[in-house]
Amino acid sequence: MRLRDQDPRLMRLVLINSCEADYVEIRPEQSTHLAGDNGDGKTAILNSLQLLMIDDWAPGVMHFPRDNKTSAMFYFPSNTSHIVYEIRDQLNDHHLIWYVGRTAASKEKYDRFVINGPFSQDMFLDDEKQSRSKD
Repeated sequence: MRLRDQDPRLMRLVLINSCEADYVEIRPEQSTHLAGDNGDGKTAILNSLQLLMIDDWAPGVMHFPRDNKTSAMFYFPSNTSHIVYEIRDQLNDHHLIWYVGRTAASKEKYDRFVINGPFSQDMFLDDEKQSRSKD
């Protein structure tokens, strides 16, 4: 039996083709400064944490500046849109909570998966650094 080594924590937040950005990676354990003009997406990046903490699109549960449908399209405009949270558990194992957008024809906004192991860009970006779809 392994003993508790670490406190669980968010190790990395990655947005790919989401929030009008091609690629954003934030490591909360490091100093991070979000700078930009009004409307550039600083608050949107922080609001993306609601998916990890709440993930309930019922009216009034998660708080976005726009309605839920508009917000969902902002975070997941296509099936190559990803939001990935890398979590370290108490046993020092890493896991990914991965949200990927679905096609416009789909009623659902995204799919969610849990993957054991640390984040690797190769899982989500091709050799030309273009976002992959989940297929």
